Amino acid sequence: MKIAVRGGHNPGVPGANGLLNEVIEDRKYYKSVIKYLQVLGHEVLDVTPGNTFSSAQDLTYGVSKANEWGADLMVSCHVNAGGGQGAEVIYISNKGKEYAEKVVNAIASLGFHNRGAKADTRGLYELRHSNMPCIIVEPFFLDTQSDVDLYLHVGYDRLGEAIAEAISGKMIEIEPVKPVAVPQPAPAPADPNLADYGMPATELQWKLNWRGYGVAQTGRWDVQTQAAVLRFQQDAKLHPTSYLNVETAKALNNYDFKVHKVSVEGLDIKTASKVVEILKNNGYNPAMD
Repeated sequence: MKIAVRGGHNPGVPGANGLLNEVIEDRKYYKSVIKYLQVLGHEVLDVTPGNTFSSAQDLTYGVSKANEWGADLMVSCHVNAGGGQGAEVIYISNKGKEYAEKVVNAIASLGFHNRGAKADTRGLYELRHSNMPCIIVEPFFLDTQSDVDLYLHVGYDRLGEAIAEAISGKMIEIEPVKPVAVPQPAPAPADPNLADYGMPATELQWKLNWRGYGVAQTGRWDVQTQAAVLRFQQDAKLHPTSYLNVETAKALNNYDFKVHKVSVEGLDIKTASKVVEILKNNGYNPAMD
């Protein structure tokens, strides 16, 4: 549907003024009406004038643009004044009445007193000269404290959304928030003397040391060993799980992995000698510093 939307009045032809200013506030919520109508699949034309020098210029601009464009509906956004309370929407045609009733009920659902859809009795220009159904939205009274408080609580964006949904006859669909995967800590083996897949923790620590990841030879799966496994996985371009899986075990057993220097700092002489023995058995000629 093609919908023309207008913000009422302009700085050159100001509207009502009280606890709030009509031009300032209708310029806020009318933009939300446009935004949400577009989200709901409508073609929308903004027919709000800039500064004009007369009320006639202000009114004729929006109506002329809407008529030239061939809009199916025109929505003129205002704010009421005069000491009353609540929302009302003004119409002139039967089709306009349908939209007016839907819109005023939607605004009332936000907490505003429902003054109802009201037929024009003043000969309002926009309603009388538009070629399509037209409604004038007056969502609250800017000189009534309770209305202003409620408007500020609800917010102009929610007000615009409610009006757009009422015109469209459907609600804005909110995409569900996708759950964020939270990394889980690596599970410790049931037997602390074994790494995963039955590899003795002592053997795992030898192999990590042989590859230069100097870990204390505790013979137990501990935090330091887990951290060394993670560093090895990152260096070997493996999936960094920080625990010993099949992929990591195979990579640790692949002695084609080139090592230029092995740190045995902190190891006792027996363990260091074992590392040297493994190197010799796999074709290397290590020397201990």
